[in-house]
Amino acid sequence: MLQNVFEKELERNKIQAQKVKINKIVRSRAENQHMYFIGDEGLSFFTPNCGLSFQVIQHDPLVKDIKPNLSHNESLILVAEMDCHKYPVICKYSNWVYMSLDNGRTLQKFNEMVLEIEWAK
Repeated sequence: MLQNVFEKELERNKIQAQKVKINKIVRSRAENQHMYFIGDEGLSFFTPNCGLSFQVIQHDPLVKDIKPNLSHNESLILVAEMDCHKYPVICKYSNWVYMSLDNGRTLQKFNEMVLEIEWAK
């Protein structure tokens, strides 16, 4: 059922994509109704209301995790795996980090070659 909802949201946003596979679901601890569905091929989805509506998040295809801020419910960190072809020696130990202050509408590359990252408490 959610697959149909995601496909309709992609169509509404005029995004061409094959079926999106959801790899992980993250629920915000700051705002219980905020949920993030992390997909493959650089497409994920955000719902501010437990699935009543969705917004598409377009990102680096290597993103594997989304970390919502605990105190500011629109701030996110997106973590992407390092491109092993570009950095083969350190690939297994580093990530690229993107930041968003608007639930993924806009993303800014924050840092690369990061081992681990969390929001300060």
